[in-house]
Amino acid sequence: MHHSNLNNYKRKQIEAFTKEVKKGTYNIDHFHKDKAQDFFLQTLKEALIDKWQSNERLKVLECGVGDGAWLDTIICERKWAITEINGFDITAGLVDIAKRRFDNQKNSQGQVGFLRVGDIT
Repeated sequence: MHHSNLNNYKRKQIEAFTKEVKKGTYNIDHFHKDKAQDFFLQTLKEALIDKWQSNERLKVLECGVGDGAWLDTIICERKWAITEINGFDITAGLVDIAKRRFDNQKNSQGQVGFLRVGDIT
């Protein structure tokens, strides 16, 4: 994709997600539905095999963290060992929601490394 087209696409994406944040589509109470959540967790467990079940610290980086719902799913599921979550997103409003979501983390094994505005490209 040409550089100016990429910047235009990125700007439109940020605008669209910012609009959804303002509408309340994304918020700290947003969680994914049962089937999506089950599929996500099963995929992680299969991909990480022994690492998921171990008592070792697990570090997670999500590129496109959104409102943090998927990271929250991981922390809620993996309560027996330290899980450090990290993430970035190009939409500042979504990063703010993700940060607020983890302000009062209930799982003492869940740790937030960083959540910030960033771009994988």
